[in-house]
Amino acid sequence: MSQSSAQDTSVVVIVIGIYMILLAVILLCIGAAAVGCGGVMGGLTSFMASQSEAPPDAMTGVAVATGLATVVGIATLSAGVASLVVAIGLFLTKPWAYLGAIVMNAVVVGLEVLNILTGAPIVVPLLVILASGAAILFLLYDRGAKQALGRA
Repeated sequence: MSQSSAQDTSVVVIVIGIYMILLAVILLCIGAAAVGCGGVMGGLTSFMASQSEAPPDAMTGVAVATGLATVVGIATLSAGVASLVVAIGLFLTKPWAYLGAIVMNAVVVGLEVLNILTGAPIVVPLLVILASGAAILFLLYDRGAKQALGRA
């Protein structure tokens, strides 16, 4: 890109950047809630184990759920931070943001497909899949987006 000005920024890049910020906020909120729930479940499991006469094996399922909630929360927080970084890169028209946006949106599509396959309500994941898929297609095929991010 020879000039870096507001005129070089494609409308598609700005819209995808806004979508990535919204996605980041949602992922950060979900991740924080999952980590918090994992911590609360861990504390409750410890308390129940100390007060219960049940064998320790009875608490295994709760302990696994606690660890899983914490791991999912940390992964979701990481994805939220990555989405925020990519969004900032898109607004600053950094060349690395092009590939970052494609990868992050592909990851989101994959996670939402898994979400649907596990029996979640289909409407919201389907809307996210459509929005992320559209973002990928626009980045791949829109000449203005490619030029703004130094790919054309």
